[in-house]
Amino acid sequence: MNQTDKNQQEIPSYLNDEPPEGKNTSSLALSPRLSSMARSRLTVTSASWVQAVLLPQPPK
Repeated sequence: MNQTDKNQQEIPSYLNDEPPEGKNTSSLALSPRLSSMARSRLTVTSASWVQAVLLPQPPK
């Protein structure tokens, strides 16, 4: 197993996913509760994606 394979195994698979784009948010206006829940989920998703982008890389 090479170094790249080891690094990929250490990163949870959900962090390798692309952030959600092009989602239809018009339904969020239907319910303040739904809007609040969706906003929380989006924040968690965005934070995970940012964390994946900012993971430190080992020196080569």
